[in-house]
Amino acid sequence: MTSTRRRTARTRELIAGVGGAASGARAALLVGLYAIAAPALASGESLTLERAIDTALARNETARAAEERVRAADARVAQARSGFLPDVTLGGSYTRSTGDLGGSAAGAQASRSGDDAVAGTATLSVPLFDPRNVPLYRRAKLDRAGARLEAGDAREVLAFSVAGSFFGALTAEQVLAAAERRLQLARATHADASDRAGAGLVGTNDVTRAEVELWSAERDLTRARSALEIARVQLAYLLDVAPPEDLAAPDALLAAAAQASGGEDALAAEALQRRKDVRALELRADALRAFADEARLRFLPSLSLTGQLRSFGDETFGGFRNDAVVGATLTWPLWDGGLRRAERRERLSLAAIGDLDRSAAARGTTRDLQEALASLRGGQAATRQAEAAALAARRNSEESTILYRQGLATALAVADANTRLFEAEVDVARTRFDLAQAFLALRRATGLDPLGRELP
Repeated sequence: MTSTRRRTARTRELIAGVGGAASGARAALLVGLYAIAAPALASGESLTLERAIDTALARNETARAAEERVRAADARVAQARSGFLPDVTLGGSYTRSTGDLGGSAAGAQASRSGDDAVAGTATLSVPLFDPRNVPLYRRAKLDRAGARLEAGDAREVLAFSVAGSFFGALTAEQVLAAAERRLQLARATHADASDRAGAGLVGTNDVTRAEVELWSAERDLTRARSALEIARVQLAYLLDVAPPEDLAAPDALLAAAAQASGGEDALAAEALQRRKDVRALELRADALRAFADEARLRFLPSLSLTGQLRSFGDETFGGFRNDAVVGATLTWPLWDGGLRRAERRERLSLAAIGDLDRSAAARGTTRDLQEALASLRGGQAATRQAEAAALAARRNSEESTILYRQGLATALAVADANTRLFEAEVDVARTRFDLAQAFLALRRATGLDPLGRELP
């Protein structure tokens, strides 16, 4: 009995002093490294899903790069518009001659007259008719509209990544809480077994079995702590902030996921109207067709008007003289070796590929809806079943503990009941996470953000 008490005391010391040491060190390292490069959220404030998404949309490089791509598309529209606008060019020159003409009388006179000459020109070029500018301008505008839709889609993808990481961290928190409850039960069972063994009511095998459960609970707690810290770091990376310590569960979204339903046909019609990636592909294909028209219109002539004002003078004539020139230029490329025809065929083929990509994306939307609805229905049923199983496992754990204290059950039965309770609580956390993910997939398929909004 003395050895049993010593072993029990040593076990308690190890659990109190060593428990979670490995995960604690790893967590401190992860948090410390990330905190160096990222700002922290307000201390003591719970991070909500809405704030997490807004933070990522404001700070993450993906969203900022999408905005820059839109600005680049705006610049390309301005470039295409410049083909309709006049050009103004100013020029000037200054020359100096030695005036040495071989010693002749005329050369001596030129040398006496002076050597400096200046000239200035102002040229205005106005494009009166250039048919290629029209499809090029249309293409630039279609590309800009597509870039805006793609930027919105990139923000939506980022928002769903944040939501998935957010729910992953919430699930890890719940798994950690279940592991902590299991460890408390294991400690209580170990204490009961040690006391009963000391009183001679049970054998040392009960203490040994309780120790096995105790160390198993400690191991799972260590793993749960590590998983939670990793999940927080992953979420912090998307937000570009220090790892958050406290997350607020989105109860409204979870309630909506538990009750969500909908007809596939109605949702599919809404999705095709909202999905920015599908609409962007359609605009890209239209832009390629406009680009193909540019090659065809090269056969037509272009007409431009040019006006030039010149001013020049030197000491020979004693001042400046001005004159003006106005002219029209007609350019008609009759044959270019077949280049424009080949380019048009290429661009039409690219436009056809764009149409096929758009068609595939539209069919993919229907597939995504079907998968999300199937996952949602399965997740709703699985969540109800997991919650019922957790209630039964909790009753079984409580009853087994009472029976053990009354001498009507073994430590093995108590350990098994506690393990099953832990597994049931982990299953509840994970099925709720799977249900939330299915609901998010449904919103993604219908073109909404994780909070049910339609991002601009």
